[in-house]
Formats: sequence, structure tokens, C-alpha cells
Amino acid sequence: MATLTYANKGLLVGLTGRYDSGKRRFGSNVFVPSWATLDLAVEIPITSFFTLTGNVFNLTDTQFEFLDGNPAPGTTFRVGGRFEIGG
Repeated sequence: MATLTYANKGLLVGLTGRYDSGKRRFGSNVFVPSWATLDLAVEIPITSFFTLTGNVFNLTDTQFEFLDGNPAPGTTFRVGGRFEIGG
């Protein structure tokens, strides 16, 4: 796994790459092929106490198995926010 991050005045952008070289399924002769994915994370400050957050997972829509026999979803996303109150 490798991550590139850009941060400037509260703005944060991160790009994470993951790679798996492939493996055999547990207790089987079936081989799961290698795979690589990219994830993007963004934080945008809206006010001094609220930050908009967002993620896009599996940007390349790669089909792979993270756990044996369980296919990972294609491209998915999450949008949210963070309130910071006090200190």
C-alpha cells in the first residue's frame, strides 16, 4: 500500500494505491489472481468548525477478492461531514 497526500489550508486530498500479488484460496488449489486498486479521499473545510468529507473507493472498478471467496464491490463512494466543537 502506498499513499500520496496533498494538504493546504485545511484542504486534504489523498490517493491510496493497494496491490496484492495473488494467492491460493484457503484449503483449495484455486488461485486468486493479483489485483491493484486506487482510492481517493478528500476533506474540504467549509467553515472553521465544519469540514466536508468524501471518499471514492476502487476508482479503477477492479474486480478482486479481498477475502477468500468474497468479491469486493466495484467503485463505491461515501460523502459526509465533520463538526469540530470546542478546543
